[in-house]
Amino acid sequence: MSKILDLIDINFNNNLTIVESTSELFSLMVYKNYLDSNKNILIVTPSLFEASKIYESLLNYTNEVYLFPNDDYFTIKSLAVSPEFKITRLETINSILKNDTNKIVVTHLDGYIKKISSKNDYESNILKLNVNQMIDRDKLISKLSDLGYQEDNIVSKTGDFAYRGYIIDIFSIEEEYPYRIELFGDEITSIRLFDPKDQRSFEKIQEINIKPFKDLNVSNDNISSYLDNKITIYKDYEIITVKAKRSINSNGNKRGEINQVLVRNYD
Repeated sequence: MSKILDLIDINFNNNLTIVESTSELFSLMVYKNYLDSNKNILIVTPSLFEASKIYESLLNYTNEVYLFPNDDYFTIKSLAVSPEFKITRLETINSILKNDTNKIVVTHLDGYIKKISSKNDYESNILKLNVNQMIDRDKLISKLSDLGYQEDNIVSKTGDFAYRGYIIDIFSIEEEYPYRIELFGDEITSIRLFDPKDQRSFEKIQEINIKPFKDLNVSNDNISSYLDNKITIYKDYEIITVKAKRSINSNGNKRGEINQVLVRNYD
C-alpha cells in the first residue's frame, strides 16, 4: 500500500474539482492527501449513490471516514424522510465534534446544501446529567421531547424514551445500551445501563451526555461549517456561492441580499 501511495503525487488545495476518475483512484488520492495534509477533508459528489461508493471505498483505508446523506428533493417534499439517514447524519456530526482527529466526510449535493443547526447551537443543546444533580422531572421529560426523542411505552430502539413515575428510560444516539434514570423528588439518585431485550439494568454510571436526536433550530450553516481547517473536494461538480437579491418576506415587497448556490455539473 505504501508503494502505491508514494506514486500518487497530487497535493490538494483548499478547494478543487476532480472529474473523470474511478472511485478507487479517487479514494486513493483523497487518502494520500488526508495523510499528508493534516486537514479535514469534505467530499461532495453528484449523487448519494456516488457518495456511498466512495465512502465504502475509503473504509478500506481508514475508519475516520463518515457519510452525511440526505433525502433527495422529491422525497423531502413527499414527507417520506428516511430515519436511517437522520441517524447517520447525527452520528457524523457527533464524530466531528469529538475533535480527536481529522476526519473525511463524504456527502452529495442534497446533503451539502442541507441547512442544519449551527455548531454552537447543537453543542449547547447536549443534555448533561449526573448522579446527585437536581432537575425537575417534568422539565427533563419535556427536554427529551424537545431534543427529538419519541415517547413510548417501553424503550427498545435508539430515539425512544419512556417514564414510569420517577424512573425515566432513554436510548440516546450513539449508545449501545439505553439509560435508566431514577429520581427522588428533583434529585437524580441513580443512572444505570439496561438491556432493552429484558429491561434489566446491569451497570451504574455517574454521568451521561444525551445528544440531540433531530436537527434543532435550522441556521444558514451546513455540514461544511462543522469542519475547520479543511479541504473541500467537488467530484464532478463545481459549487459556487454568490450573492443574489431576493424577496425576504411573504408579501414580496422587501428585498435583501442572500447567498445562492450555483452548481456546475461536469458529467
